[in-house]
Parts: sequence; structure tokens; C-alpha cells
Amino acid sequence: MRAVVTGVSGFIGSHLARALLEEGHEVVGIDLEEPSVEVDFVRADLSAEAPAELRDADAVFHLAALTDVEEAQRSPGRAYEHNVKATLKVAEAVRGRGIMLVFASSAAVYGDPLYLPIDEEHPIKPKNVYGSTKACAEMALKTMLKDEKLTILRYFNVYGPHPRMKANNVVAKFIVSALREGKVRVYGDGMQTRDFVYVDDVVRATLLALGNPGTFNVGTGRATSVSELVELLERLLGRELAVERLPPRPDDIRHSVASIKKMEKLGWRPEVGLEEGLRRTLDAYARSFIS
Repeated sequence: MRAVVTGVSGFIGSHLARALLEEGHEVVGIDLEEPSVEVDFVRADLSAEAPAELRDADAVFHLAALTDVEEAQRSPGRAYEHNVKATLKVAEAVRGRGIMLVFASSAAVYGDPLYLPIDEEHPIKPKNVYGSTKACAEMALKTMLKDEKLTILRYFNVYGPHPRMKANNVVAKFIVSALREGKVRVYGDGMQTRDFVYVDDVVRATLLALGNPGTFNVGTGRATSVSELVELLERLLGRELAVERLPPRPDDIRHSVASIKKMEKLGWRPEVGLEEGLRRTLDAYARSFIS
């Protein structure tokens, strides 16, 4: 298979590209930044252009996005350019060509849940700019590619080692802060819950969902509070961490956990538990700090 991965230099994109290569596929990566994995690389800003490689693919995994929620809130125009306009460019490139498209969306499209666990039929009511751009991109894709091979994956809180050890999610931020400063920063009372899913499980779900049109949650079905996450990190480190309490963020969602029944029907289940996934992530960051 000739696969194109947009956002190949990012957290999930780099792991996905590596998995595709290990399966023997030809991989083309598109990004603004040079990737850490050896693929045929095209440097491009998808909000401005759609490289020809998109039109020659068997499958396109569209992961390129501005994923920092706080940055999206500060710069909504930039978030729209990267998350909506770029997605429209990708859709235009693949439309009518029989290309399988997997779009990386987010649980942020749901906003404050009306019920838990959140299934794919839950109303779409995003609470922040990032969620709004993902919801807008989803609707645009469904309109443009209604009769084509479109798969939308709503990732919950994905964590794991970043190829460049960047701290771009709460787990990585906690680990980096714990290793460097011996403390973590917690917004609010720490009782807010999230569904933390390990990146390897996310990659498996993404590959399995390819060619299965529809919308699927990718999570674990298990809620973990931020305070529980801190306690688990302390246990793995073997020491207590200082907790810096910060005011609650106004656009934070209080509770979030996925219903994964639809993905289970495809034969997928998360395999890496939170403690094991956190240990792997911690070990990877600790090694990078030592080296």
C-alpha cells in the first residue's frame, strides 16, 4: 500500500509512520518539520497547498493539525487555517479517486458530556476553539466525501513517548516537570477525569479502522482522575512530588471517558494499561534526559 501520513513529524504521526513501514508499506510523510522516521518526505503547508502525493495514494492518514488547545484558544484564526482549511485541501485532493481517508479528530468535539461513557451518537457541542475546528472539519469531510471511504477517529487523551521528547500532552508535561523540577502543576482540584490511551494502541486502532467508513472513538473506556495520575507517577518514581495548584481553566471539561463498543466490533481492544504505558513513557523521557 502507498500510504500518505500528514503530520508525520508529530506525536501520533511519527508512531503511525513507523508502524506502516514495519508492515512493509510505502510511506510518504507530509509536514512542515523534518520527521524523525525515515520516509519519503514532502515539506508542505497543507493550508496553502495539497501536494500531488495525496492524489497518488491508496490511503491517506490526515493527522496534521494545531493540537495545542491553549494555543488554539489564543489564535483561533491559525487554528482554523491548520485544522479546517488544511483538511479541506486534503479532501479536495482525494475526492473521487477511491482513496481511503482516515481523519484524526478528537473527543474535544463532544464538549461537556451529557452522559458517560460518551458514545459516537453523543451530541457535538465543543467547548473550546480546538474542538470547534475539529467538529467543523468533520462536518466538511462528511459533506464532501459522503459516498467515499472516510473514517473519522475521535482520539481521547493519547499519551506515550514523543519521538523528540516534546511535552505536548498532560502525561508528558507531568513527566517532564517531575523529572526536571520534582513537581507537577495541576489545574483545579485534580478530580477531573480523562480517558488516557497509549499511543501504540491508538496506532493499532488507526490501522484497523482503515477502510471501515464511519466514526469511531479511540480510548480505553476507563476514567482516571488527574490526582490518580499524579499518584501513579509518584509510585513509579518512588518519591513524592510537589503539587502546584493553579486555578481551573475556564474551558476545561470536567469528566471524559469513551465508549469503545464500535471499535471493539472491529476486533480492537486497548492492550497497554495505564501503569505500563506510563512506565514506558517515563523510561523514555528519563533516558533522553540522561543522554
